[in-house]
Amino acid sequence: MARPIRGEAEFERCLAIRHEVFIEEQQIEEHLELDGLDAECTYFLAWADYEQEISGAIGTARLWFDSNGIAKAQRASASIFTPTPTSVLAPHRWVRYRARMSEPDPLADYPVVVEVPVAWGDLDAFQHVNNTRYFRWFEDVRIATFVRIGWMAVMEAGGPGPILARTSCTFRAPVTFPDTVRTGCRITELSEDRFTMLYRVVSDRLGSVVAEGDGRIISFDYSLGAKAPLPPEVRSGIESL
Repeated sequence: MARPIRGEAEFERCLAIRHEVFIEEQQIEEHLELDGLDAECTYFLAWADYEQEISGAIGTARLWFDSNGIAKAQRASASIFTPTPTSVLAPHRWVRYRARMSEPDPLADYPVVVEVPVAWGDLDAFQHVNNTRYFRWFEDVRIATFVRIGWMAVMEAGGPGPILARTSCTFRAPVTFPDTVRTGCRITELSEDRFTMLYRVVSDRLGSVVAEGDGRIISFDYSLGAKAPLPPEVRSGIESL
């Protein structure tokens, strides 16, 4: 798993991994590797398990925002020498973690993302997250999207609101405890009074997509009990995502 660093000690571990991989192993000159941008970046550490001991971190990367506000992942590296509680041999650990850290974010095209930790109570008798919970994750990101595009404010002012006409889910892998999932949402098929939301759920523990789904959203005038055109503010909010 990977997460943002917490404190100076974890930042030092990031630098140690970078030094091992780039300077010692790849023979990159130190003044090129240490470019002076570290203070402007958000750093991440990666572990092979959930213990999260600083000395056991096996990978790091940093996120830097350029002058246009575009985030760029940089300095992704993984140590092949750090002992980890796994039966995979060191060379294979190197290939596996280097590949995972260099893969594109499966939610890169989803402008709204909600992160939720998996709770023990989410599990069913088969010790994986019950299928109904996925629809709650869809709901979480759906509401976050409504807020982002300004629809909740329109509805509170007396305008039409959203109503869910249908939804579906394709389950791709079971989710267990402990884990954290990220659910992304993007909008497609925008028309006069409706659009489709596409959902994608990613497991941090598995590092992969565990579910995908969609939902048809209709603009609805609750005072009249009838469909209504999408409010201009909402359409503008969707187009700006």
